[in-house]
Amino acid sequence: MLAWGERNYLATGQFSYTTTTKFAAVWFNRGVGETPAAESAGGSPVVDLLVFLADHLGMLVTGFVPALAQLMNPARWYLHRYLDALGLKTASIGVPYSEIGLAGLAPVEIAYMAFNIAVSVIILAMFVYFFIQLLRFRPVRVDAATPLLLLVLIYLVVQKGIWGTFTEGSGPRYAMSIYPFLVYFAALSASRIFRPGAAR
Repeated sequence: MLAWGERNYLATGQFSYTTTTKFAAVWFNRGVGETPAAESAGGSPVVDLLVFLADHLGMLVTGFVPALAQLMNPARWYLHRYLDALGLKTASIGVPYSEIGLAGLAPVEIAYMAFNIAVSVIILAMFVYFFIQLLRFRPVRVDAATPLLLLVLIYLVVQKGIWGTFTEGSGPRYAMSIYPFLVYFAALSASRIFRPGAAR
């Protein structure tokens, strides 16, 4: 990202670590129901973004954890795609959960959601266990994994926490890219917990 940011600076005269930084503040304003302010000439999109976050700090604090919880969103949309491909139709396909509730779901959807939520909870719990053990300086395998862990934490804070607080529909859509890494750290925790003779 630093190399790309340098390229953008040389090309535009402004620091922007991605091509979407310029529009992040605009999307966030729309997410909170505010009209985006017009860009000032020569203004910095990074500064605009930081100013927005400072102005909406209370919303960020209260919405951060619920945004992270979107990692456990069971994503019924994916199941609907599978059912369509198999030629299986249910009345709840394409209908938001907020409109039909649990009683309006087909049994296959309830089973799908329960399985996804249970697996997500286990993976996240094992990941949190790994991180807690790291903070307690317990002898876990962190040598080569530490840089990767830091990148995962940055993703969780920026993409899931901050971005998820101010935009809609950022749950399962952006969660899929991080799950392989969460599974990796969960597996490290499991290998320690279930290793014969391992101290907890």
